[in-house]
Amino acid sequence: MTAFVFSGTIKAVMRKYLSLILTLLTVCLTWPMVGRAETAGQLIKTASNPAVYYVENGLRYAFPNESVFFSWYDDFLDVQTTSDIQLASNTLTQNVTYRPGTLVKITTDPKVYVVGRHGVLRWIMAEALAKRIFGAEWNKQVNDVADVFFINYKIGDPIDAEEDYDLEAELAVMDIHQTLYRVPILRLISQPSPYQAHMRLIPPLGEDVSWTVIVEGTKATDPLLAICVEPLCSLIVEIKQAQNFTAFTLVGDQVVGSNNLMVRPLIKSD
Repeated sequence: MTAFVFSGTIKAVMRKYLSLILTLLTVCLTWPMVGRAETAGQLIKTASNPAVYYVENGLRYAFPNESVFFSWYDDFLDVQTTSDIQLASNTLTQNVTYRPGTLVKITTDPKVYVVGRHGVLRWIMAEALAKRIFGAEWNKQVNDVADVFFINYKIGDPIDAEEDYDLEAELAVMDIHQTLYRVPILRLISQPSPYQAHMRLIPPLGEDVSWTVIVEGTKATDPLLAICVEPLCSLIVEIKQAQNFTAFTLVGDQVVGSNNLMVRPLIKSD
């Protein structure tokens, strides 16, 4: 796991260049993606645990419950049993979301949403509209999403007319792979010393992904720290005070940001 880190004049040039791209979105850079070969996903579990995971490219995605699983599959016939060690060798990343075209409602929110690609929820603004798109018994198709799993989704544009939504196109998404790898994931692994931070970045994958960068800050135009060119990148940085780090990816023509990671020096109390 590596990341290319630039310093000095090269870093200054790259920072200015990427800031321009991220701001205007007029240029599409394609960084070399080492080890980015796509492999078919698998469903796996262990003999000691009934939990089922979707695994692809060394990354492991959890199904929050059976309802999510059965929105994608009819049965468990394709689930393979593996060892605990083999399961753990695949990095756990995030949860699988409902298949696009599924109607859902958050437990504490009366609005009914339809799930779109990449876990985007779109509020259906009128009951009559839901009936025209999903049929007279649309309300029997609604699945509850617990508040704790709401963070798996993002809120998109509401639907207030039939022409705003193409159900046939959404139902054409038959593979979980088509809904994953859209958001970079940035994590703090450890702090080797009081003034160091060991971070790991899991960038999105896919033909429409141009590049993934880590910046010192919370905005895409903040100072460039590193460019990730592998499916998993590991980076140790020096920190003098509390600092924010964020990863950004260009997916198609959209810049997608990761979680914000704030790291503070480890200062021992007297």
